[in-house]
Amino acid sequence: MPRRASAALAVVAFVVALFACGKKAAPPENVGCTTDADCTLTCHVRQGCCPSPCGCTIAVAKAEVQAIEDYNREYCTPELKKKCPVVGACGPVTRTFEAKCTSGRCTTESKPIAGDGGG
Repeated sequence: MPRRASAALAVVAFVVALFACGKKAAPPENVGCTTDADCTLTCHVRQGCCPSPCGCTIAVAKAEVQAIEDYNREYCTPELKKKCPVVGACGPVTRTFEAKCTSGRCTTESKPIAGDGGG
């Protein structure tokens, strides 16, 4: 019986924590793609109040970008935004990123930068 009580208490604590946040859960991102042109790179994910600190490397469907921005505008409080890391603090850029449509989903393709820039 103690295990059952512990499990029930854990469930209750989880539900209370969800409601204490005062925010609704993010709807799933389920927009697919048919070609690479349907995809783009972004710095933000839904419920991601901080931009990606190492640049815009997150592939999403172009049709989803506005919905992500709209959701984050409502979800991300100034208090959450204050906790963001410094953007660009990742060191020198050594890779390029491109949004691709792979099996109906937008994915990020990463490649090393060719050459060292010295000629």
